[in-house]
Amino acid sequence: MSTKRTRTADESEFVEHRMTTERRILRHLTERGPLDVVELATALETHPMTVELACERLHENERVRLVGSSRYRLVDGERAGGARIDSERDDGIGTDSER
Repeated sequence: MSTKRTRTADESEFVEHRMTTERRILRHLTERGPLDVVELATALETHPMTVELACERLHENERVRLVGSSRYRLVDGERAGGARIDSERDDGIGTDSER
């Protein structure tokens, strides 16, 4: 007797919604730079708790970095489509050779 469980339609829809929210967050961070949870929620027209939970998942997967309290930015080399790029600085702080 198999104990393997398949997803129901509702569960699949929920997972797809979570992934869509995460992709939208990554796209906004790519386009606008570091944003806090409330700014992201406003831009995405969704509840701040939804954004906070999605950002926590992205942080756990090392796709975004927490900078300050409830403010997120992409990790170096991350883009919204999931592809990594060469390291870029998007925090406005130059290296010593750039000063």
